[in-house]
Amino acid sequence: METCFDFWFGNPSIEITGGNLIVGEMPSEILCMFNIPTSLQVSDVCLFLTPVLTKIKQLRIMKGSASKTYVCCLLTTSIEDSQMILQELSGVPFNALEDHVCEIGFITQLEFSGELFTVDIQACPICLEELHKESISVLCGHSFHIRCLERWGDTTCPVCRYHQSPPDKSHCDTCAEEEGVAMCVICGEMGCGDHARQHYFATGHPFFQDIETRTTWDHSRQMPIHRLVASEGKVVEVPNPHEVSSKKAENLIFEYNCLLSSMLESQKEYYSIKLQEIDETMEESLNKPISDLVAENQKLSQAVQDSESIDSEIQELQLLIKQRKEKNSELKQTNKQLQQNPPKEYFAVTKEVLEEIQDLENQVDELKLFLKTQRQLAGKDIASIEIRKKKH
Repeated sequence: METCFDFWFGNPSIEITGGNLIVGEMPSEILCMFNIPTSLQVSDVCLFLTPVLTKIKQLRIMKGSASKTYVCCLLTTSIEDSQMILQELSGVPFNALEDHVCEIGFITQLEFSGELFTVDIQACPICLEELHKESISVLCGHSFHIRCLERWGDTTCPVCRYHQSPPDKSHCDTCAEEEGVAMCVICGEMGCGDHARQHYFATGHPFFQDIETRTTWDHSRQMPIHRLVASEGKVVEVPNPHEVSSKKAENLIFEYNCLLSSMLESQKEYYSIKLQEIDETMEESLNKPISDLVAENQKLSQAVQDSESIDSEIQELQLLIKQRKEKNSELKQTNKQLQQNPPKEYFAVTKEVLEEIQDLENQVDELKLFLKTQRQLAGKDIASIEIRKKKH
């Protein structure tokens, strides 16, 4: 798909040069970035092109037919490089803060009487070195090294002070109309005829100054007031101060100051009412969230207290478990030592005691037998028993 653009460059106060070009899909060494918003300065475009600058010979800034955009032509080192640049930059956002993306294509046809790019080797006015590669020609036609222009840090040309970015026209803030635009002298709102009247009815701001003619219009009286003042309910023309006496001029100045004071007072009242409405709206919208936050804070505080008590119990249990583990470890260590090195003296003493106990038990048994025998023989004649024993 081909797109045709009208373009011009140069300083309008001196000389401008124009032509037209066609952007298409047929590869060429010249690329065109179009529909670049005027909110992006030339230095922003150079920064955007930094990754591919080594493949670019020259840049040319030009103004397109649209009032809020401009065009940048790129002369690359080869067709292969231009194809690579097209693939890398097409559809890429210029930065993370705006929605504008890079629209780029090949210049397939160029109708222009002169040279679009500089062919003569010349010096950069900033560093005074020769311009070979990576140079840029700004809107006024002066050429510089791209890096030198980035370090310049200003929106004007270092040579002629003409703005690098194409100028914007004033437009209506509501419908973007550029013809018949006037500015509210109180709040700075830009509006065309219909939207200026709507602004007056909405805000009570009657005075709008035309951007081109610098004349001021009073919507409350539907008349220009650039040479009129209102005094005591009537409109009076302000004469040339060179044609009136100083006393009369002082009276006119006083009346004009009184008019301005009354208008400022009315505007003060209007904005006070607006601020009060905003405060009430904000208070109503914030009351419920604040109460919700307070309740949530109380819940969180209670949860924190419960968590602290649980933490305390956990710490006590952990301490008890630690003590039990230490005691168990000591017992295991003692048992292990006893198994490895049993106390011989202890067991030897125990054996001797057992033998002694056994001896005592034997003696007790003998004693019991003796006593039993004594009881059985009680009351019998022991001597006769002995005589019988002898006979036998």
